[in-house]
Amino acid sequence: MHCIVTRLRHVASIHYTCLVLDFTRSWALSIVILSTITLLTFVQGLSQSLASPLLASERSQITTTTTLVDHALASIATVKAFNTAPFEHSLDEVLDRLNQASKKLNAV
Repeated sequence: MHCIVTRLRHVASIHYTCLVLDFTRSWALSIVILSTITLLTFVQGLSQSLASPLLASERSQITTTTTLVDHALASIATVKAFNTAPFEHSLDEVLDRLNQASKKLNAV
């Protein structure tokens, strides 16, 4: 925590130093650049207020989709088990016939 505070102080001191240098070099340009902060803050607030409901809707849809995908993936084993039942029965029949044929062959 101490390291983060130290870094923030360092960055802040660099920003203030640059701001002082800007005002000493060209005060008019510095004022023009700093005046855009108000506009940028307004645009950021407006975009956040417009995007917030859309993001909430997106999160809701993602939650619903995640639940559906989770259920679908969990159901794969069950579906496989019920879908392979006829194949297993036919495989059992084939193996029974093979067993009978091998017994007949062994009898010869």
